[in-house]
Amino acid sequence: MRLDHPTHICTLFEGDYHYGLGALLNSLYQSGFSGTVWAGYRGNIPAWAAPDTDGIHEKTWWLQDKIRLVFVPLETREHFTYIKPDFMLRLWEKCCPEAQNLIYFDPDIVVKAQWSFFEDWVKNSIALCEDVSSPLSQSHPLRKAWKTYFLERGIEMKSRDNFYVNGGFIGLSVQYIEFLTAWKRIQDMIRSDIPFVNHLGVLDRSFLFYKTDQDALNIAKDIALWNMSIADKNAMDFAPGGHIMSHSVGAPKPWNKNYVLCLFQTGNRPSAAERLFFRCSLWPIDLFSGRRFHFYLKKINLGIAVVLGRFIGK
Repeated sequence: MRLDHPTHICTLFEGDYHYGLGALLNSLYQSGFSGTVWAGYRGNIPAWAAPDTDGIHEKTWWLQDKIRLVFVPLETREHFTYIKPDFMLRLWEKCCPEAQNLIYFDPDIVVKAQWSFFEDWVKNSIALCEDVSSPLSQSHPLRKAWKTYFLERGIEMKSRDNFYVNGGFIGLSVQYIEFLTAWKRIQDMIRSDIPFVNHLGVLDRSFLFYKTDQDALNIAKDIALWNMSIADKNAMDFAPGGHIMSHSVGAPKPWNKNYVLCLFQTGNRPSAAERLFFRCSLWPIDLFSGRRFHFYLKKINLGIAVVLGRFIGK
């Protein structure tokens, strides 16, 4: 079967993040997407996606004859958060040069908006979303330090706005492919100055570069002159009123979390993203096939935390 959809989607996953991949696919299907999803992975292909055809470099699985999921094995030992621009460039150059648009989602995101919204968003701009830690003002000491750092390396950085964007989503058309090159170049440049580069969460925000991929994305945004379209903080459900997507940031992830225990330990209620994960976990892909008892225990745990959170949560 052939799909000629102009927009291709990609993501990166390993280990039990296949639950997040499946929920993302379910949400894409429910939103009306029909086309190709490229999934870079390390380790095993999930049991719910036994490949239909084997190739030398990839394995393909179909979801309801609407979504072609192509598994791309990756041999790198680097944390996947550091290879996002590399992976997208590889896809455009070697796997889907015919694609007019390419959209990356982290595998802990579920889509809420109709797919036509995303199509319109990426047609003429680089689509990004505000991060939970945004804003970061143009006069912020961190941004001034970034300007000094890059000026010493011959690159002039001009802060274009007060947004600090999240690295879990980016969409762009082929006319902006050089933005991915700029993102990769900035990231490669700063990595040599970061201790413990392959261990996320070791440093805090007082360091010049805290989240390599995300800082580099924001710096590339401030260096690039191309058209940007940045959705507000509620675009990923980091603030109320969102309708675009939902992002389960932090750990543990929804499929592993003990919600009641977390509520009592931290006071944090279940998030919109965590609740939405379970709504996208059974159809059309049944992520908990053979583990139905585990699924219901998680749902009960979530429900109790939601109710208790009305009285003791924040």
